[in-house]
Amino acid sequence: MKKITKAGRGELVFAGSLLLLGIYVLYDTVKMEVPEGVAVISPRLFPYFVGTFLIVVSAGLILTILRGNLAVPEGTEPGDPFAPADFKTMSLVVAGIAGHVILLEKLGFVVAAAVSFYLVAYAFGARRIVKDILIAFAFALISYFAFTKGLNIRLPQGIFENLFSSGA
Repeated sequence: MKKITKAGRGELVFAGSLLLLGIYVLYDTVKMEVPEGVAVISPRLFPYFVGTFLIVVSAGLILTILRGNLAVPEGTEPGDPFAPADFKTMSLVVAGIAGHVILLEKLGFVVAAAVSFYLVAYAFGARRIVKDILIAFAFALISYFAFTKGLNIRLPQGIFENLFSSGA
């Protein structure tokens, strides 16, 4: 077993989180209520498979990392200096996704998606604020109408309920 480097610790955190996710999936599957009269294949089969798969893969990853076999990030060569994660960018993307979840029911899909699209674009370097906001709203509106009209899937209208209700 080799000494764990800074990059190796990050990989161990990822593999450990996969292991915890697999354990949680199995735990939650055991607690799942299954209706009476189901056949041999129950609704628990797929979650059992996924949880077991996650545990096996994460255990294999942990053993590989502990043996010193670290992944090489795309675009680099073995031995290149370790580049730490860009937490500012990751935080903005996570904030965009969390904002979408929080705003979805209260303000509706269009506003939530536009805020999310804008924050992700900003995180990846877009700095033309007015243009980016307009593109985010246009993309959100296109997505909204594609789902509601094209696929007949009802999305939360939020503050646009009176505007969209006549045509939705």
